[in-house]
Amino acid sequence: MEPTVWTQRVSVGFRRSLAFYEHRYDILRQLEGQSLLRDFHVDEVGDAVSAVLRDPQHRLTLRANGLDASVLSPDGELPRVQSAIELALSLIVPQALVQARFRFQWLAPLTDLDYARARVVAAEGFFDKAIPKLTDFAMIGDLRSDKPAGNVRVEAGVLQRAEIPMRLAGQGSGIAPPDPETPPTLWPVDSLPEVAFYTQSVWFVEGSLGGAEELSTVWGEALAGSGRLMSSLIAKARMTGKEDSRDE
Repeated sequence: MEPTVWTQRVSVGFRRSLAFYEHRYDILRQLEGQSLLRDFHVDEVGDAVSAVLRDPQHRLTLRANGLDASVLSPDGELPRVQSAIELALSLIVPQALVQARFRFQWLAPLTDLDYARARVVAAEGFFDKAIPKLTDFAMIGDLRSDKPAGNVRVEAGVLQRAEIPMRLAGQGSGIAPPDPETPPTLWPVDSLPEVAFYTQSVWFVEGSLGGAEELSTVWGEALAGSGRLMSSLIAKARMTGKEDSRDE
């Protein structure tokens, strides 16, 4: 049972800039020149341009006052998205990046437990049987992070296969809004584990970042932190490969 990060999303703001309007098409042209651009959309009303970077699992959306980017596959290529961000910021040249927010979703397949039993085991792990006959739970927590410095919101639970696409699209979350550009059909049900332990964490980074390089560094720190958090929660739920030793 190896935990895997299934989706990664970043959102960051900057001061509204005319450079966005001057260079938004240049950015799309350069992405096309680098064979990164598969499709794009220009929202004249909302002052945004969106780029699909070779496939729908890799996206970049630019606005006059910020950007959003995502890697939506466990086999995704983070450098592909980071290079597109670097290109965009090299042309817009914002003074600083602020209100950086990272969002990670992890899955750990539970191959030795069915859905009903997995929920009971996880609930007993978190609550130490303090609540009699607890058969299901959903956990939401607020944490503090030192690296990167900021606050973290996390939710965790056990999912069955049919629930997973909706959750990966951000639907049904208690800590983050849905992703309007990402339909659940992006993840075919038959490609997903039958039962999985799931976590989603949102990292709110304090202060400002100097540019694309520092954004990538902090992204890596937050990703590593989300992985440690996933491992800690799995251990707390007692889902560490010792399922057969538990009493029924």
